[in-house]
Amino acid sequence: MALAIRNARLYRQAAEARAEAEEANRTKSRFLANVSHELRTPLNAIINFSWILGQELPTLTTDHRNLLQRIEQSGHYLLELINSILDLAKIEAGHMDLSLERINLAAVVAESIRMVEGMLDGSPVTLRVDLPAELPEIQADRARLSQVLLNLLSNSVKFTQQGTITVSAEVTGAFLTIHVADSGMGIEARDIGRIFSEFVQLDPDADRKKRGTGLGLPISARLVQLMGGRMWVNSEKGSGSVFSFTVPISGGPAS
Repeated sequence: MALAIRNARLYRQAAEARAEAEEANRTKSRFLANVSHELRTPLNAIINFSWILGQELPTLTTDHRNLLQRIEQSGHYLLELINSILDLAKIEAGHMDLSLERINLAAVVAESIRMVEGMLDGSPVTLRVDLPAELPEIQADRARLSQVLLNLLSNSVKFTQQGTITVSAEVTGAFLTIHVADSGMGIEARDIGRIFSEFVQLDPDADRKKRGTGLGLPISARLVQLMGGRMWVNSEKGSGSVFSFTVPISGGPAS
């Protein structure tokens, strides 16, 4: 009897501790979301005013224009960070609403490729699409799928100085497996296990253009999970990386 009472007490204490931890996590997520929303309005004003000043004041010196560009670039970096924190807060709070529909992958890949082409800036890197002629449509949130692809492609562009970046796909059972492969710098074996953790910077010495927020990959992985798939990476330092993720194949009208 005494053992049963003690076990019941321990179970109750564990349940209470778990409930407190979950409530603390929800409180943190609400706080991050509220603060992020409050920061976006003045930050957008700073970005827009910096751009306007650069366009409307012809008497600015080169140094002054460079300073305005740095203000605008820093503002965009902070806005990206805030948007990422908002996404993370929504996911952790269970408030990330997805609009699942049947999607033609080739169309989303083509849009994503067009959006990252400008990042190449004349570098000797080739973007390739290697999709089978016949692919089943997938069940996913179009905007979030595009977000995942853009994140993987932009990371590849940042860390590939020359060579190729290839998007490919294959059917694996009830899923479509999508690969983004590059010939970039690759990842150390010791870092593979933490690549999808929040705020991880694998190369702290990289310049800001390459460093990013440390949230793109963990958010992408969790978005893929919410859509019913999973994400992983195969990489070797100096030999490039292949980021892969699965998305369910489903019936219904294509969009």
